[in-house]
Amino acid sequence: MNIEQTLKDALRELGEIEFLPGLLIVPGAEVFERHADIFSKYAESLEKGLDERSMARFLYLDRSDFNACAFQRSGHQFISINWGVVILLYDLFLRILSSPAALVRIGNPSEEVFLAKHKNLLLNARELPTSENDPFGLAVAPINEARGAYALYLVQIALDFLFMHEHQHVAGGHMFFMEDSPISRISEIENHAWIEDLLTRHVLELEADAAAANFSLGIAMDLKGNAWRIPPGAEDCLATEESRIDAWLFAVMVMFLVMEEAVNRRKARVTHPSPMLRIWLVLSVLWVRNMRFTKPSQLLGFAIKIMREADIAISSVAQRPSTKRFVLEHVSSTVDEHKILLKRRWLEMNPRLEYLAEKYGALCAPLPLVEFFAEA
Repeated sequence: MNIEQTLKDALRELGEIEFLPGLLIVPGAEVFERHADIFSKYAESLEKGLDERSMARFLYLDRSDFNACAFQRSGHQFISINWGVVILLYDLFLRILSSPAALVRIGNPSEEVFLAKHKNLLLNARELPTSENDPFGLAVAPINEARGAYALYLVQIALDFLFMHEHQHVAGGHMFFMEDSPISRISEIENHAWIEDLLTRHVLELEADAAAANFSLGIAMDLKGNAWRIPPGAEDCLATEESRIDAWLFAVMVMFLVMEEAVNRRKARVTHPSPMLRIWLVLSVLWVRNMRFTKPSQLLGFAIKIMREADIAISSVAQRPSTKRFVLEHVSSTVDEHKILLKRRWLEMNPRLEYLAEKYGALCAPLPLVEFFAEA
């Protein structure tokens, strides 16, 4: 059976209607043309940098909602991103930077004109107001050039993270973790519990987050090799290592919040760790990579600053007030207890994770990262 027929059969079994093979480029859609360029370079870097055993086919599903998944059939593995995710991330970050209340340190926010009708956190791209000149409905955008360019950079970080998260589910052999019953699919948002044990699922998601954080952070820090990623007008905002770490963490935090919102709106199963736990995991990657922090208290202070910015950003585009939830959740005893349980399960799973990573060509999260995540 050829790979295209395998893919069609797999999608039919998984309830998907249609797929769009290769790079999706819609005629006249500048946003997709830009993204196709980014994605092709991303795929090329994966092919050069990862073991061939971990290679999966990348594709866009013809769906407008916010979701992504890894799935397998007949020895083939696939990574799919709904086309709506791309448009929704563009809309989200352009909308955020259009608000003068969000990211006031970037550009000149006083130039922005943010109307009440712009305050809308959309999670289905078909809800955007399309027109002949704007086929994807990206009608809200910053006036200030630096803020507009910065928004496009944040989109790239979010997409890098999301692609690599799904790739790690494939490259880490996560669908084969349960030896007696391999699963066919791992999604960001799902109604069916493919893995019943929640702690096991949380560890697999955090493993994928660790790989995604390490990969996307490496891109953000490699200014020389990835200068093409910085949009014209954002150079001054991203000139220092500190400014790029700020952008990276902000983009990832906002995406975690949006994913949680998508789960809540769809009343889907809660399969992933809370945004607070996922954020602490990516902060642990910063710590293990020794990125400018010498004390955990320094890392926490930096994190709280970005957490507050992310919370204000979401509240500026969604119809809800700022919650300050991150600061409150960080000192929660419930979060601490869950981190301890996760560490225990992670260490139990580690031999199997290492075996699968070796088989499929990936790297596991290093144990110092697991230790710091659970104890800091």
